[in-house]
Amino acid sequence: MTGFILDCSIAVAWCFEDEASEICDALLERVRDEGALVPSLWHLELENVMIQAERRGRIMSADVSTRLELIGDLPIAIDDETPRRALHEILALARAQNLTSSHP
Repeated sequence: MTGFILDCSIAVAWCFEDEASEICDALLERVRDEGALVPSLWHLELENVMIQAERRGRIMSADVSTRLELIGDLPIAIDDETPRRALHEILALARAQNLTSSHP
């Protein structure tokens, strides 16, 4: 079992100094110690944010590769149940809690 569900926005904050915070640093330590769970599209979402930052000149391509490699070394597990649950349980949860279904 992993420690918690990791949102892409937290991982992005690890990649940019201007988004750093004590909370994000603490979550990085927690992922290193306990692991984290991510939705099946999380890696693509993270890569998309990074490639957009590269295209905007916010980060160099070599730095994108380095940061993605470091994140890839963390004990992050993929939630394989997301696709099966998306059409029923996640939809119901999103409705009940007034959430989007993109981050269950």
